[in-house]
Amino acid sequence: MKNKSQRGFSLLEMLAVAAFITVITGSVFMLLNTGVQRYQMESEVLDSFQTARLAVDQMSRDIHEAGFPPANTGWKIPVSQPTALPFAWDPGYPANAPCTVGVTCSTPNQFDLIIEGNISPSTAATTQWIRYTLQGTTLMRGVVNKAAGTDPVAATSAVGVMLPYVDNVVNNDSAAQIAFLQSFYPSMFPGNTAAPVFTYQCNSSATPPAPVPCTNASVVAPNNTAPYIRQVGITLIVQSQQLDPKTRQPRVVSLHSSAVVMNPSQ
Repeated sequence: MKNKSQRGFSLLEMLAVAAFITVITGSVFMLLNTGVQRYQMESEVLDSFQTARLAVDQMSRDIHEAGFPPANTGWKIPVSQPTALPFAWDPGYPANAPCTVGVTCSTPNQFDLIIEGNISPSTAATTQWIRYTLQGTTLMRGVVNKAAGTDPVAATSAVGVMLPYVDNVVNNDSAAQIAFLQSFYPSMFPGNTAAPVFTYQCNSSATPPAPVPCTNASVVAPNNTAPYIRQVGITLIVQSQQLDPKTRQPRVVSLHSSAVVMNPSQ
């Protein structure tokens, strides 16, 4: 007589166990996948933040040192081309009349800035033009030695000079994308318009003069021209490539800084 205690599992019982294991395994893998996506997202946001922060720090340093060394400095390093002015523009820089900030300047403007200075006086004996320009969603940076009688915009626009510096910069993204981001970050794009990378302050006509936006009515010529910029505000808005896996919202980092020109026009 067959012992009932030795009876095996029925097909139905085995299918039930297999289904249960499948459900549990699927849930575990789903949690693991979500965790991996979250880790990748946080790593990407951290990398974006670090890259943007380093870029803002570098721009601040370049602006602080803009205009060094001026022609009358007496600096002992034999700089081949002394700095004419902290900021360059086109065309005919610096012989032609300086451009009016926010009106006739092609650079410096909200998304394009050329700095003139000696970025490494301890090792370099040549003044450089350092340019930052936003092309699409990539902030470009380039450095080229200053050459007398050369247009700084043309010189920095030469092939191979401008290189990608920060990716996924959305300050001047499309109107549709700005509206999309503004719906999640209402204060990031006031008026649902582009956010300038660079803003400029010049001295007002008050006594004593106070630094105000160069486009302010209280800033009269020549104080509203490029040589009289005294302070540059920097705003860099960087978006991670992926949406948050949980909220399906974009992750955006916004950094702000303000750099005072330490070597104003002589």
